[in-house]
Amino acid sequence: MKQKNDFVKWLIPVIGILVIFESVVLVSNLTKTEAVKKVENKIVNTISNVGKKQETETVAMDMVLSSTDQVFSMGKTFSVNLKGTAKKDLALDALSLFVKYDPALVEISALTTGKMMPKATFSKISAKTGFVVVNYFITDQSGFAVKQGTTLDLAMFKVKAKKAGAVKFELGTGKDMPESVTMIVDNVTGKSMLITSNKLEIQVK
Repeated sequence: MKQKNDFVKWLIPVIGILVIFESVVLVSNLTKTEAVKKVENKIVNTISNVGKKQETETVAMDMVLSSTDQVFSMGKTFSVNLKGTAKKDLALDALSLFVKYDPALVEISALTTGKMMPKATFSKISAKTGFVVVNYFITDQSGFAVKQGTTLDLAMFKVKAKKAGAVKFELGTGKDMPESVTMIVDNVTGKSMLITSNKLEIQVK
């Protein structure tokens, strides 16, 4: 009986030491795993950031909406012009232009395009959607060449105010309708290129 008690007294400390050892090993392994994960995440994030820096895109065209004046009288007709200036040499496969307006405030008519532009594939004034639409799809295999610094008359139209107040025009971004995205497409890559644009506001009295 005494020998059994002595054995139990000896066994308990040994088991305690083993449990502590295994716990230390487990914590050590978990710590190493977390450290490895942190290093891996740091590497992935670094690669991602490098990729983003390499993919920095330059502006291909600056589009500007303008009118002859910023203030007009009720009942008078005025013109709005959408111009595009190439910020680098371009070879275009397509241009999709959407100018947003409020049909409750103005009436649009006489939609035309500039002499330097190819013939528009599709053009429409839609009072239902509130967009002036002009699409150019280039059939020439080499694309529509535009030299850096060249300014094109992309679209022009007449405007007659129905109500007094602020009349706004801006390019479509797809926010109102998914298909109403203004874009220009590169002939070589087939991808859309970066453009900049403004918002035109006219006061009608």
